[in-house]
Amino acid sequence: MKDLPKIKQISCGLDHFVGVDHEGKVWAMGDDTFGQCGQGGDQRKAVAPFFEIRHRTPQQVPIFEKVTKVVCGFRHSLAITESGKLLGWGFNSMQQLSHAEEYADPDNPSHALFSPTWMGGEDLENKHVVEVAAGEEHTIVVAQVIEDGKPVKELVYGCGNNLKG
Repeated sequence: MKDLPKIKQISCGLDHFVGVDHEGKVWAMGDDTFGQCGQGGDQRKAVAPFFEIRHRTPQQVPIFEKVTKVVCGFRHSLAITESGKLLGWGFNSMQQLSHAEEYADPDNPSHALFSPTWMGGEDLENKHVVEVAAGEEHTIVVAQVIEDGKPVKELVYGCGNNLKG
């Protein structure tokens, strides 16, 4: 992968990878059928049927804030920014990216997010995300409550499929 800048951290999903370089820019390559490479979804439907799209060379993910960490789930990707915000993109059929009402609306579901989207809504508002992990159909987030510039409490949030505990 000659076209890829020096990467400081990388994560892999089922058939894609996401990495962050030393400048905080995010790069992705591989399967983008469900938006997991974050390359946008012009004229793509957010519900099935999905059509295969693959990126055979690294593509920069359009995130306009410096990223410190990236994580991949099975078919979704996440990034923590330097300011402690969380972005997510990719497959969201089990709401593994968010339980926000706009994604769970049964009349207008959004099973794929093709571009990086701020995650967490009110739950993560005014909190600093310090860690994130992702599985096949779920995401776990650790966030700190900050008061007077210091962390006073850590909270753990989860979203996605919880059929197996």
